[in-house]
Amino acid sequence: MKTKDFPKRLLGSLVPDRMKRCFQEKLFSSLRLNWRLNSGIELEVLSTTDWSLLNDIFVEGEYDGAIQLLVGRIKANGAGVVVNLGANVGFFELRLFQLLHRTGLSPGQVKVYSFEPDEENIQEFHRRVSKAGPWHATVTAVRALVGQQKSGQATYWKSHNHHSCTAKAGRKYAGAWEVSADYVDVESAVPCGPVDLLKCDIEGAEWDFVQGYPELLKRTTAGVFEIHDPREVDKIREALRQVGLSHEQIVADRSTNSVHLFSRP
Repeated sequence: MKTKDFPKRLLGSLVPDRMKRCFQEKLFSSLRLNWRLNSGIELEVLSTTDWSLLNDIFVEGEYDGAIQLLVGRIKANGAGVVVNLGANVGFFELRLFQLLHRTGLSPGQVKVYSFEPDEENIQEFHRRVSKAGPWHATVTAVRALVGQQKSGQATYWKSHNHHSCTAKAGRKYAGAWEVSADYVDVESAVPCGPVDLLKCDIEGAEWDFVQGYPELLKRTTAGVFEIHDPREVDKIREALRQVGLSHEQIVADRSTNSVHLFSRP
């Protein structure tokens, strides 16, 4: 360690993590990092988590390939259905709307069902997505846990800056605290018929979802999964192959998770 860095590191070790996070949030909020895209959709960066999500979704284009498959489906069929498991505060929806707008599609051609367990995240989701003009009316947002379980209340662990809400104790962040929410039956919440795109990022419960919803997956044309446990990648691949989602593209492969796009050949 460089001598000049010692005071900074010492001070950092003495300041509680929650106080550091509070300072970061205040700093980002004070910067007013807002940007209005040509589509009229507004982006906000209010925390370090927002910065991370903005880069993953808008800069890296993590879900762009999946959205382009959806665009093709909508152009072929006139309309499309999207299911988003793990909606957080709405960055995926905003990117979706931007790319649909860019390709000349209209809000009336898509219906989005978004699921998120945390009450604060859902409130923030509504606030941000409401700034997307007529696209906002395309979204049905549900506050609920998603997994193999389809009803009943359960505990999840919530962390700072809306970064992670997980029902898996092994994935909770340091300093996370317990909150409760109800599970939902996704099949009952999403009308019968094809699901043109399913996005699943539920902080370690991806395998639970895949096990619990084979019928929903059979009517899904494309699915993008952020898999948080590398031991479950092969199991998820095989289960999706059995329901017809056998064409795979690895979008991102990181030490903490990997993102896979599956579609029907």
